[in-house]
Amino acid sequence: NFYLRKKKGKCIIIQKNINARNHTGYFYDADICFSIGKKIKLHESKYSRISKQIPLGSFFMENHFHLQKKQNKFNYDLVIIGGNQMKPNGFFDNSKYHRIGYKKHLEWIKILSKKYPHLKIGFKHHSNYIDNYEKRYFSGSGVKMVNRHTNSYHLAASAKLVLSWASTMIIELRSINTRSFFLNPYKTNDQFMTDIYNPKDIIINNFNDIEKKIKKYIFTNSSCKKEKSNDNYCMKSMNYSKKLTRILKDNEIKN
Repeated sequence: NFYLRKKKGKCIIIQKNINARNHTGYFYDADICFSIGKKIKLHESKYSRISKQIPLGSFFMENHFHLQKKQNKFNYDLVIIGGNQMKPNGFFDNSKYHRIGYKKHLEWIKILSKKYPHLKIGFKHHSNYIDNYEKRYFSGSGVKMVNRHTNSYHLAASAKLVLSWASTMIIELRSINTRSFFLNPYKTNDQFMTDIYNPKDIIINNFNDIEKKIKKYIFTNSSCKKEKSNDNYCMKSMNYSKKLTRILKDNEIKN
């Protein structure tokens, strides 16, 4: 930034994830941030400097979903999107509240698999995730571990319902009308859920509400009942690169 200012340039960053209120989420220094949605932005704490945020969508969804050839048809009713190092004693386990809530959301999924044995449930990790905590937890249940190299976006887009503890994909999938929700037992996941816009619309806090969503979207075979796309969560991202290039080329960024 020091040299950019000497040349009257600007520092520009792209938002990849929802806010994580731990030691990785406070120290941004930029003139412009291209945010995911109108209401999903990077956290502007007292230790950060972000002069302006412009909603543009998800660069990563454009690359991994809109520009990638669709993979073979998947056969899951319910898909759970995992995250890196969310497990107890993992990188993000910075309080007892985290691990209590995280383990509870896994328990909910296991209960669902036993209560509804015909429900096809898949748990998908990031491609670079190598720990077996969740695999061991779901051993003996009806929850299947999806090959971690599977395209997560195409997998989720084919499911009738998508849930996650903290994956940004829940936000991104709202741009293509996918039924996607966060799970936040006891409302303890303040590390990731604090800055989520309109939480009642996208966060599930109790087991009964999960069952209601399953009955609405899966058991009634309501293929037409989709969540409306919402720019507040994520802008449509199929032309992200073109929009970004146009803004930079035409020098549309104003102070």
